[in-house]
Amino acid sequence: MRTTFMKKFFLIGIIVTILIAVPLTVYILTSQQTSTRSGAAPSTLLAFTIPTDPAVVGTPVAIPITVDPSGGGSTPNQVSFVKVVVQYDGTKLQAASSYFVQDPKLSVLEGPTNTCDSNNNCTISATLSTGADPNSAITSQATVATLNFTPLAATDTNTPTKLTFASGSQALSIASSDKPAENVLAISRLQPGSLTIVAATTTQTPTTSPSDTTAPTQSESNTSGSSGGIGASCTSLSADNTSTASAPFTVLFTVTGGSTTGSIAKVSFNFGDGAVQDVTTGGGVGTNAISVQQSHIYSSTGTFTANAVLTDDQGNTTTPSTCSQTITVGTTATNTPTPNFATGTPSSTTLPSTGPGNTILGIGAVGFAITVIGALFAFGI
Repeated sequence: MRTTFMKKFFLIGIIVTILIAVPLTVYILTSQQTSTRSGAAPSTLLAFTIPTDPAVVGTPVAIPITVDPSGGGSTPNQVSFVKVVVQYDGTKLQAASSYFVQDPKLSVLEGPTNTCDSNNNCTISATLSTGADPNSAITSQATVATLNFTPLAATDTNTPTKLTFASGSQALSIASSDKPAENVLAISRLQPGSLTIVAATTTQTPTTSPSDTTAPTQSESNTSGSSGGIGASCTSLSADNTSTASAPFTVLFTVTGGSTTGSIAKVSFNFGDGAVQDVTTGGGVGTNAISVQQSHIYSSTGTFTANAVLTDDQGNTTTPSTCSQTITVGTTATNTPTPNFATGTPSSTTLPSTGPGNTILGIGAVGFAITVIGALFAFGI
């Protein structure tokens, strides 16, 4: 009888010890793992690689985007997911047909998309991934994508056009030292880019001889047209594309012309949808032969007649009908919805949980169940 009592007492002691030890061990290990994983510092940087030489109006320019997981530090993040949101001036740059080209080692999860508002403030957005394998993660500075643009207009002196990363940009780490889907992008250290654009060089042929100093008569100074006569003349107004099935629609206009009595002081664009634009610098403005480019975004559907008027330094102007183009914009396109990344977790992909936290909790639960069964068995002895 005494032996049976001692067995039960001994088994009860073991069960009580297990009931206390297992949850305590799970708690300690989970706390340590959480502490380690929450200590990761967001050190990843995004930057543009701007060409050394100025861009030229009408000449394509490529701008790589680089990711630096170390941020100059000694312990890099392991970046497996990158979302870039780039903002640029649509009056200075036009996105090419292949405006976003990702590195072959990365796959595109969402996008790319390119949208512009009524003020020509444009945004390019795309989401990239290296996959769930930690060995494929980005751990050193690397190019993840390249943006391709066509410069539309020269920038003002000492005021280049800006490319910036918007606050929606993200870099998620797959390292065991980071939380699952933790955004490790150092937002305060995002590096914008500054691009200088110059007008294309044109060969100018004098239209008057140096000995010709005869001033035009009043009737001559008011002469306008596409060719011939004296005064400002507009030769042509061309467009890179004149029709589309959807809006918004970006058109690059090119106007050529000159003045036989002086220099062209201003080119006035009327895009036919209520918007007008005066160009007073670049493209040969200030000389007697010009080739000026200007882009415009048509944000609504319809048929529009665009024209350009040249004004020389003596006040001579061309007639609007001399240089004109008809632009046709079809039905309005439906905007592509932008995914919500407010929680920091991508909506179209599931990153694996890093660290052994779930495994430890599972072992603890199984141990607890075995302990309860053992207790019931012991009391039944």
